[in-house]
Amino acid sequence: MSLITTRSSLLSILKLPNPGGQRNSLHRVRFRLPTDIKRIFQNYKSNCNFEEYESLVSIIRDDDISDSDLLSLLKEAKNCIPILNYDLRLFVQALNIIRWTNRGDEVVETYKEFINDLVTAHSQHTKVVMDQLVKLFSNIEDTEWSNYEPVESQKKQFENIHSTLKSIIERVPLSEDVLLECLSHNFPHLVHKTSFAKQLCYVYNTLKVLSYQPHLRVNILQIIIDQLLVRDVHTSRDDIMQAEEQQADLLYEMEVDEDPPLQRLKHPVADTLDGIMELLFMFIKSECYDGEKLNQVKCHKLYNELLNMFETAMLPTHSHHIQFIMFYICSFENTLAQKFLKFLWSKAISPNIPPVIRHAAISYLAGFLARGEYVLLGYLKNYLTKMGDWINNYISSHRDLSESNPSAHSVFYFMCQAVFYLIAFRHEDLVDSRSRLTFLQGLNLSQIITCKLNPLRVCAPELLERFADVARDYQLAYCYTIIENNSRNALPVVDSDRNIKTSPVIELYFPFDPLLLPRCHSFIKPLYREYSSSKCKDMEDVQVKQSSQGSLYKEGFSPNISTGLSYEN
Repeated sequence: MSLITTRSSLLSILKLPNPGGQRNSLHRVRFRLPTDIKRIFQNYKSNCNFEEYESLVSIIRDDDISDSDLLSLLKEAKNCIPILNYDLRLFVQALNIIRWTNRGDEVVETYKEFINDLVTAHSQHTKVVMDQLVKLFSNIEDTEWSNYEPVESQKKQFENIHSTLKSIIERVPLSEDVLLECLSHNFPHLVHKTSFAKQLCYVYNTLKVLSYQPHLRVNILQIIIDQLLVRDVHTSRDDIMQAEEQQADLLYEMEVDEDPPLQRLKHPVADTLDGIMELLFMFIKSECYDGEKLNQVKCHKLYNELLNMFETAMLPTHSHHIQFIMFYICSFENTLAQKFLKFLWSKAISPNIPPVIRHAAISYLAGFLARGEYVLLGYLKNYLTKMGDWINNYISSHRDLSESNPSAHSVFYFMCQAVFYLIAFRHEDLVDSRSRLTFLQGLNLSQIITCKLNPLRVCAPELLERFADVARDYQLAYCYTIIENNSRNALPVVDSDRNIKTSPVIELYFPFDPLLLPRCHSFIKPLYREYSSSKCKDMEDVQVKQSSQGSLYKEGFSPNISTGLSYEN
């Protein structure tokens, strides 16, 4: 190995900035790669000479190697593959971190051949090779990302990465498991300095893996969903509204004259979540449609996969946004909406499921029935009937109850609040004919509100106000006297933190309240039922003032029914 320098001064080995922001080539030190690396390897393995090996690794790792030098190195390295075992792992790692995807075609092809031969002969290097390839998934700048597609120059580089990964998987048994581990491990961290483009680019390339490994779809979607949940819990509605610095003006105002330009959220995590979810929406549609035609078999298969993830990851988590993935795919076909409702109902009424999951299922059920524009009116009536029957049967089985502990009957109270919410929200759809008014009368609302369990005692006061107005207007039940008595008889209670509060109140959590992510909103808006001035005219202003009220649960549900950002497209 020889050292070549154009100047002998000390400055020749320093990387000093110049006015153009680049190193002056006249002051640069270049190291010449040795041409006898096989001898260096043999000497290192026989403990004869460590210095040459360490110097070789340092040059590869730190120097700016030209295409011609790299090509020569790769050709020599290919001849040494039989001896490139774990002992020479530092050399392998150094070659792996070289920027190779944007070099000349001959260099790229030779690099691919070297990697393929290496992992075929020494599978112990598979992990480090795949790990570095996956790291290149987010090798992009903000200026190189547009419309959820990398620019052409980056596309070619990503094709080089994916073709190499595909070859490794074909050659090395069990390398798929290694790939999945690398995909999970290298997912960009939840830090503000990680750029929007890099995170979206990583997801783009992660989904690209499915073009040659489609059977890994469940695993890869699970990785993405898990990461979305991490971001979701860091982006509550209040966080987004505060970041926008317009909290007083961010109530829904969907009736506007002009379509504003697409917004980038100021909250960095929410902005990234918005972009990744839109990318996922586009992926879901591409998987379910052949052109403009729905492929029912493919669609139902993907739905079942997403439903399993919803059950294990989303349902137990009081998320704010990610559940709209289910809302979106269910819009593709009425059968899917029906299946989703059936799933939620089975969870809601099962005594073998923990109450907290049953609460969430009831909240999802009510939110889906209320907000899905594509949900048929027949489905709404069917599940209102089911809920009414369940509530009345529960009341009948607890007629001898002398004293009610709200926590012991929490599922009952959640079910009642869901019914009250649906009637308050959808009453105009349910009373536009005499037969539908008769349907509401058949729910026995008077029996529900006057039973010993007294559901009006624990439901959110603001919701009760709207429900009471609707029930009075259509002579379904008279709630005001009970509400007033409950208010007078409310006794303070001590919660688990020894705080004294008034009667416990069920928090309002309806998971399909307005979506605050502007990019995703463009997908959801055509499918979404908004409040209007003629329907529940005051429902948009409902706020749960929990600072002065107790709660059955400490974990924070969404603090309002319908506050949110307004995005028109």
